[in-house]
Amino acid sequence: MEYIRYVAVLRRHALMIVLLTLLGAGSSAFFSLRQHKVYRATTTLSINPAAPSQAVLYLQQMVNGGYNAMGQLASSYDAFLHLPSFSAAVTTRAGIKLTPEQITTDLVGNTPYFHINVVAGSAPAARILADMAANEFINENDNIQVSPRDKALQRQSTQMAVRVQAQIDKVMHDSDKLESQVKGDASAIQQQARAALATQLSNLLTTQKALAQSGATPVQYNTATIVAHADLPRVPISPQVRQNIIFGTAAGVAIGLLLAFLLDYLDYSLRSPEDVEAATGQLPLAVIGMIGARRAGRRPSSTQAPGRLPVTELQPLTGGGPRNGNGSAVPAPALVTVQHPLDPVSEAFRSLRTNLAFSTLAKPARTLVVTSVLPSEGKSTTAANLAVVLAQSGKRVIIVDTDLRRPSVHRIFNVRNTNGFTDLLLASASISDSLQPTAVPNLWVITSGPLPPNPAELLSSEAVSPLISALSAHADIVLFDTPPMGVITDAVVLSTRVEGTLMVVRSGSARPAVVTKGLDALRKVGARPLGVVLNMVDVSSLRDYSYYYYYSQTGDYGKAQTPSQVGSVGS
Repeated sequence: MEYIRYVAVLRRHALMIVLLTLLGAGSSAFFSLRQHKVYRATTTLSINPAAPSQAVLYLQQMVNGGYNAMGQLASSYDAFLHLPSFSAAVTTRAGIKLTPEQITTDLVGNTPYFHINVVAGSAPAARILADMAANEFINENDNIQVSPRDKALQRQSTQMAVRVQAQIDKVMHDSDKLESQVKGDASAIQQQARAALATQLSNLLTTQKALAQSGATPVQYNTATIVAHADLPRVPISPQVRQNIIFGTAAGVAIGLLLAFLLDYLDYSLRSPEDVEAATGQLPLAVIGMIGARRAGRRPSSTQAPGRLPVTELQPLTGGGPRNGNGSAVPAPALVTVQHPLDPVSEAFRSLRTNLAFSTLAKPARTLVVTSVLPSEGKSTTAANLAVVLAQSGKRVIIVDTDLRRPSVHRIFNVRNTNGFTDLLLASASISDSLQPTAVPNLWVITSGPLPPNPAELLSSEAVSPLISALSAHADIVLFDTPPMGVITDAVVLSTRVEGTLMVVRSGSARPAVVTKGLDALRKVGARPLGVVLNMVDVSSLRDYSYYYYYSQTGDYGKAQTPSQVGSVGS
């Protein structure tokens, strides 16, 4: 099932995802708390546009299809409020610096309410600047619209009234002069002059009255008044710490998931039986799951349970482990086939035993090298458990530690590292003296012995082949645990002296090219690679086919098997 693979990817990269999530949340919180706080205060005005003339309305309807006086007035006010001169005037009056970038405006839809928003580094400063900006705007608006226009009209009206009064005074003077000259009946000319002066005086008086009435009529202009002063801001608008932390956490999770699946996509290491088949041309001989504490994430318990031998703590490297009543050493927890014989991993080793038997039917292999291409692949543990299941099938088995650089077989079986393989090569000990019994019947251990300064030369010496033949005479199967191949030639050298080589590959560790290169190196020297063991597999991450493959080879766990029921190498 595909979702199993997705869950496995998340489990494999869980630590990275958690760390990136914490990093995103922590960094966003850190930078948010270090930012300067910004407060915003708002003063609300009521703006009232002057009533336009009929001509203006007509022109607006012709040009724009309508007349939006409020919107145009708000746009004009916004432009005025962003003038540097206006900010400078507010700064002078308030004593607090104000820049055009600190001011924003907005018009409440379908209302005359106009907001002047001011941001500042402190709440009191924001409130003071917002109110001061509103007051300064109202004053400037009045000065620009009211005073110059009213003064011009008043000046024009006064001048015209003076001229009209002078003309009235002149007409009345002329009328008085004409009346003083007329004695008795006026002549026709005098009557016409009197009528003309009366008409002129009447017109002047009418004009004077009209001027007086025009001066009493108020001038229409745009006004703005404060309807709500700015309140003291209680919460800063920036930084928004909670929102930033949420976004930072979400970004960390997203980056973690993206990186996890990207690494999985770019990961070309061998993880499943299909990967091994694609790289080597054949399925692995066995798929071994995680063993003991590595799988459970804890140290094994020393409590005895059904189906297992007593478990003791691993002994120091220089000493021997505890002994059973027959004098054999009690094995370490790494021997899952002894400690947990009913475990699926133990069944996987039995499956390896069976598959080895089938792969060597045509040409039985009584001497086997167990190696790996990289360190920490689990080859020594694999060799030890394979030796156990082979011995449990009734075969006489000897496991020889030929890793003359970092020996570990003596630690797995809890035996002393004395009279070992190097002692046999140097003829300083006999085979009977070097064979150490184990808790498993039919299984003996030969440790590495003293470590030489030149392991490769010692393994390529002429004494190795006769020693291998002599060991074969003492057992049905001899297993040799060797160092990893890599840049060390020990395993390649020894593989030419035995009848088969088993390569252990840790799941998710080696790339296909490395494994195929190791197999090719064995074939070039005439060795006989029997196949690959895929080790330390996270079973929960296997896809459908691999999952079936694993459980098909361990499907009988929990049932005791006899040697006659299971094939063995060389049978």
